Amino acid sequence: MAQTGDGAEDTSELIPLDGDVDDLDVDIKSEAAFARYKVELANKAMVEREKEADEARKAFREQEQARLWEHKQELHRKTGEEFGHTKQTVEEVRQANRQKAVEYKQELELMRETVRNQSEDWAQFG
Repeated sequence: MAQTGDGAEDTSELIPLDGDVDDLDVDIKSEAAFARYKVELANKAMVEREKEADEARKAFREQEQARLWEHKQELHRKTGEEFGHTKQTVEEVRQANRQKAVEYKQELELMRETVRNQSEDWAQFG
């Protein structure tokens, strides 16, 4: 705005002096419409950013779910292998214990037989 010689601002550039008020309304309307348009564009941009962020969150969530599922499957596989190995080890220990029991019974029978023979020998002598 230009200033006049007495320090006041010259508003002749803003307000048409020829009495054409319709141009003034169009300018105000177009400025308001442009402001609304800018707000709408900003809102649309914000909605798009939110959609992109939501898609990124969904993709990340799916990726994490897939990793978790794979981790669970790996744990199940390891547990199955360890359990199978443990089961096999327990069966081997049981089989070894059965074998020891059989050997112990055989040794016990041998000792009993030896004691009977000695008793019979002692009985013969006296």
